[in-house]
Amino acid sequence: MDIPLRRSIAENLHFDTAIQAISTKEEQTAAKKEFETASDADSLGFIYKSGEVSILTIGLNSLTWDLDGKLRDAAAVQSEDGMVWAIEADESGREVYSLKCYNKRGVVWHNETSIGPFLCVKNGVCYVVECTSELRYGRCVSLDAKTGGERRLLFTEPSRRNNLSLLRGEGGCVFLQSDNSGTKALYVIDGVSVKRIGEECVSFVPVGYDESGAVCFFGRIGNLSAPWTPFGIQHNIPLAVRRDGIDLFSSRHAILITSSGGVRRIYQCGYDSVPKKLDEIVGQIGYDIYSLWEGKDTVRLVYKEAGKTPSVYDISSKGMKRIKAGVEYAKHTVLTCRSKDGTAVPYILVQKGKARRGLMIVIYGAYGLPTGLGTSRWKPYLEAGWGIVFGLIRGGGDFGDEWAAAARTYKKWKSVEDTIAVILAAQKRTGISWERTCIYGRSAGGYTLGAIVAHHGTGGIVGAAYAEVPYVDVLRTTSTPSLPLTILEYDEFGNPRKNPRDLKTIRELSPVDALPSEGAPGVFVVARTSMNDREVLPYESVKWVDRLRGKSFHGEEKYLAITDGYGHFVSGSTGNEQKAQDFILLDSWLTSRGRV
Repeated sequence: MDIPLRRSIAENLHFDTAIQAISTKEEQTAAKKEFETASDADSLGFIYKSGEVSILTIGLNSLTWDLDGKLRDAAAVQSEDGMVWAIEADESGREVYSLKCYNKRGVVWHNETSIGPFLCVKNGVCYVVECTSELRYGRCVSLDAKTGGERRLLFTEPSRRNNLSLLRGEGGCVFLQSDNSGTKALYVIDGVSVKRIGEECVSFVPVGYDESGAVCFFGRIGNLSAPWTPFGIQHNIPLAVRRDGIDLFSSRHAILITSSGGVRRIYQCGYDSVPKKLDEIVGQIGYDIYSLWEGKDTVRLVYKEAGKTPSVYDISSKGMKRIKAGVEYAKHTVLTCRSKDGTAVPYILVQKGKARRGLMIVIYGAYGLPTGLGTSRWKPYLEAGWGIVFGLIRGGGDFGDEWAAAARTYKKWKSVEDTIAVILAAQKRTGISWERTCIYGRSAGGYTLGAIVAHHGTGGIVGAAYAEVPYVDVLRTTSTPSLPLTILEYDEFGNPRKNPRDLKTIRELSPVDALPSEGAPGVFVVARTSMNDREVLPYESVKWVDRLRGKSFHGEEKYLAITDGYGHFVSGSTGNEQKAQDFILLDSWLTSRGRV
């Protein structure tokens, strides 16, 4: 469903008029500069050299590469012998990818078939995953790396509820993974042969080849609550982390990085000795997959701790060496509250000094993904006296697979109950009232955010909501299998057409449907969507804002910005400008609450 042009113009005019009424051009420019400075400080990543080619990671995920002095963005990139293969997205933001092969003279060949954002190149062969429908990656194929020809179909995923991805493993191991929001299947590609491994397992952490050529991985046998079982791994693994998330294991370097409740721990694992903990941080740790793939002697790690600029370390079987120390600009505290059913739910409070004007509650809780704990985008809020709270709610991957499964489909109420518990605990801890509390959710995080606003629209829990590309028309989306992601995500959000329990929960929580006729008069709202978003279609945000305003349009204001020319993600200068505008609106709203 497309948004009429006049509606887009009207919403953006309403949004822009509000910005201009409360800030000057100079103030807007200064706010954008704050976000650019924070983004630049956070962009420290890896620079990997392969011959004349430089491959850079910006932050932990974004890739840029340089062959001839021209920087190019890529979803995946690999190089050898002066050639580069890059998965590049078109400029529309619709997440449509293609494969190009370059040398110093330019493009050697270009694959026109729509593919996924995954790539492995080995022994003269390119491995990619092709689209079988919009946003569904269902076929793995190989191509001649030098010509782009000799296409071979290696594997077709039979289930419409699964997506395929290619993963680079240690020592040049090519993994193919099939995923359906929870359970997985794992394969190894050797030449043009695809072999399934760990058939008894339902979840995996792929590792790669050890020095003898054996395939190594971790798997949960039988169910998602089972402890990790190491396969092909000869090192001693700490028993205490068998149920945690595993971010990285290197057989060559005997390094293990685990995650539990936002805490990352680094261990050195010997064959006979007791594992030794080398370090521990609250935040995220990125690592250089290229060095692992090629079997280098050291691997570079980037720490992104809550309240700090990035730190850089080199790590090997001999230990760790610090290359760059991060600078602390805010303090973090790990805390715990009790959800409605008694489950202990951790949250992390980040603040600068004692000046706390308001709270920003950051939640996600979906797909088994650990909560992002980076604070660079929130640095201007911290400087302005906000406290930032990360709620590590069920549905996310902050305590491994079992934690994620506890709030899928008809159990999604657990995400909502956990979030409310975090909000109330943070308010009590800081002395900040609900009137000065804002909740933030992006994409799938918008489901939980929107459910809380729907059930507490007159106030009492939060006074504001900040949503980016929010998933809010959940009942209609899950009931419409022709939409790009619906069938793929039945195991995440439920299938109301087939399962009465799913239908009941979705009816109760779907933000668009759960709102009463008066909307949410007690909640100030800032929301963003993009015209070319194919993951969460933009009409959802328009429909939601209409329902939020209610029939009378009375109460707190609702602002919706609709971006043209972008999709599910907006980055760079435009992204920083948008973050600055949102900050101006939200900080002005907080100021309007009166003195603390």
